[in-house]
Amino acid sequence: MIQMVEIVEYAKFFAGLLSIVNPIGSIPIFINLTTNQSPAERNRTGLLAAVSVVIVLGVVLVTGEDLLYFFGITISSFRMGSGVLMLLMSISMMHARMSSVRQTQEKLTMRPKRIPLLFSLCAFLD
Repeated sequence: MIQMVEIVEYAKFFAGLLSIVNPIGSIPIFINLTTNQSPAERNRTGLLAAVSVVIVLGVVLVTGEDLLYFFGITISSFRMGSGVLMLLMSISMMHARMSSVRQTQEKLTMRPKRIPLLFSLCAFLD
């Protein structure tokens, strides 16, 4: 039988992870990226994104600490590096310059380089 203390700890962990990954805040981005898709394609894209996030977070949960240890990276240094990265991204956003990259209508696909954009770096720290 699961004790009440374990349920409370799991609820705290889930609430923290949910606030960091922020699925509600991703809805406008998803809608904007999938405006030219049919409802069936939009459902497939959403399912693929959700499954990708679950798989990546699960792999990080199981192997993350061992992988950091293998490369000699401490949790503190990883937190510091991700904090600096988030600071640089926020400073860049404050400048609000138009990108020189031209926008094209390409098919929305899942690529390995896009997977980290689906969730925050902070999700790895919980």
